[in-house]
Order: sequence, then structure tokens, then C-alpha cells
Amino acid sequence: MKSQRTYRLTFLITAMMLVSFASGCALVRPQGGISVQVVSWPLVKQWAEPDAGLPGQKVTVLSAEDHRLVAEKTTDASGVLMFKVPPGIYIVRISNQSAVVTVESGQIVRLKLVAH
Repeated sequence: MKSQRTYRLTFLITAMMLVSFASGCALVRPQGGISVQVVSWPLVKQWAEPDAGLPGQKVTVLSAEDHRLVAEKTTDASGVLMFKVPPGIYIVRISNQSAVVTVESGQIVRLKLVAH
């Protein structure tokens, strides 16, 4: 009976250590981010509203090195979205417009793209 308790306790401690180690590794990995706001050119032009966000706009992030798709999202009701990405150089694209950004560890690159 005592050996079963010892076995269970050892198993529990080992499992907790493994989960802790795995979580720690994920947290140590450097991350950065790309914050994108897509705005409407007609609204900016007509009403001089530089933050006139457009909801429902598809934004893609590609690796600048090999043009591999890294992420893809749609803007929220404010025309904003956020990508969490590892440090690197990326191409951020909406319909016919793109921008190249460099993301460093812990940095959030803020980008405003105008939809024509």
C-alpha cells in the first residue's frame, strides 16, 4: 500500500515537472507581434478620419524569405487585428497592397494599411 502511494506521488511530481518544463520552453521562445489596422481611403479622404477602420478585411502575413504563408486573419469591427509571430522579416498584405516589416523579439510593429 505504501509503495503504491510512493509510486503515485513520484508519478505526479514527474508529470508536474514535465508540464512545467514544456510550458517554460514555450514561454522562452522569443515572440513579437504585428498589429494591423486597415482603413478606408474614401472615409479618410472625405471625412479626414485617419482611423476609419474597415471590418472584415482579410490580411495575410508571408515570410519575406520564401513567401510562405505564416498567418491569415480578418479585421475586427474596428478594422484592427494582431498577429503573434517569431522575430523575422514579413510581408503583410491586403488585396492589392503590401508592406514589408521587421519584427524583433518582444516588439510589436504597428502598421496601418489603406484599402482603396
